[in-house]
Amino acid sequence: MPNIITIANPKGGVGKSTTAINLANAIKNKVKTGLIDADPQGTSIKLGKVYSNLDVFVLDATPFQELPYDYLFVDTPPYKSEHLLNIFIQSDLIIIPTKAGIAELMEIQPMLQMLKEARKSNSKLQARILFNMIVAGSALTGEIQNQITNQIAEYNIQCFNTMLINRQNYTRSIANPNGIYDIADAKAEKEMMNLLNEMLLLLKK
Repeated sequence: MPNIITIANPKGGVGKSTTAINLANAIKNKVKTGLIDADPQGTSIKLGKVYSNLDVFVLDATPFQELPYDYLFVDTPPYKSEHLLNIFIQSDLIIIPTKAGIAELMEIQPMLQMLKEARKSNSKLQARILFNMIVAGSALTGEIQNQITNQIAEYNIQCFNTMLINRQNYTRSIANPNGIYDIADAKAEKEMMNLLNEMLLLLKK
């Protein structure tokens, strides 16, 4: 049965597709990997033919656990979709990317409520908040992280230790056959591998 990793946040522009695409590209050569595009905007599916050794397809009614993959990443829309709760219930891990901003902090709340609802059906569902598109050295990041830590305490959720810095190469990466790994950016590659390793450790629990 596949490990299901869903990348979700109702706020647009926080890097859901970029994160999903690069994580899938980071692991695809080790295990059979699929990327489900559940976003009607279709960013992942439009780029799917570019990627080597990675299957990209749209969401349908097939239960995730019946799909023939080791790892499945689900790219979700920038709003509260009618399908999102069912996606959460089928998932093993929810990754919630967010920028370090007050507006972004407020938008996390609906995801946390949905996570709480999904856990009624899937008690093993894990979740982590990912600080994404971070301005290096910004004092605000620490302040927002403290606020989020207080806000999420009741939901049994933590933040990833890894943060993804705001790099132009991440934006460029989604049009490459192997994502960020086709760009000579050692720092970005290290960030993505650190995130992947944290993710894998969570899924082993």
